[in-house]
Amino acid sequence: MTYIIILLGLVVGSYLHVVIDRLPRMLGLAPLPTNELQKNYNLAWPRSHCPHCGTTLRIQDLIPLFSFIMLRGKCHYCQQPISWSYPLMEILTAAAFVILFMTFGLSWTALAAAFLTGSLMVLAVIDYRYHVLPDSITLSMLWLGLLVNLGDMFVPINAAIIGAVTGYLSLWLIFQVHKLLTGRTGLGYGDFKLLALLGAWMGWEALPLIVVIASVGGLIYALYQYFRKQLTRHTPLPLGTFLAIAGWCVLIFRWHYA
Repeated sequence: MTYIIILLGLVVGSYLHVVIDRLPRMLGLAPLPTNELQKNYNLAWPRSHCPHCGTTLRIQDLIPLFSFIMLRGKCHYCQQPISWSYPLMEILTAAAFVILFMTFGLSWTALAAAFLTGSLMVLAVIDYRYHVLPDSITLSMLWLGLLVNLGDMFVPINAAIIGAVTGYLSLWLIFQVHKLLTGRTGLGYGDFKLLALLGAWMGWEALPLIVVIASVGGLIYALYQYFRKQLTRHTPLPLGTFLAIAGWCVLIFRWHYA
């Protein structure tokens, strides 16, 4: 069963990379491909193609992880390097799915957690790259979190509702106070919605630990950027990335020790 979970994780990871690559283009955050590839651009069209030469890829070029190994990390047509982000996303998703299986077993809870995991991975990468958390993911997953907890799957529904409200309002209040004191915006509305999403899935009691872990992660990242001389007072930090990572860690941790 573990091998099946790994294969499923590799396939899902490959699709998540498609979403990470295409959704920002659909939202105008990144340039669309040129020429014919711009027409009706979405998650399903055009077919997968080399970002360098634009050639449509063969089925054997699209086998998660194995194609990257067989092609030795280069496009079959133009021999340009294939980004390591492809196999990395596939491997991380497979590893996450194995952890979910070990934590929740083969259950509806594991399936719901897999949806949450995939969404958090996409949000983490997009926020890191573009400093945006798409509403199409945050809001839909917020409502899904409330729906799955109607049956107390992760937490009682009252804790989920309070978690969603508390998650949003807590960061919104910090945003307003910071803006009042400094005249600048220190957070984005996407961060409010992401914390509300996590509250809807894991309840209000999980939020303090999520915020603490995310803050520590953000501080470490800021120090790293500072010593690399890549950080200024106007450099945006991807808080959503660290909230997503912290949320997933707390999901696994709380289920183990609940």
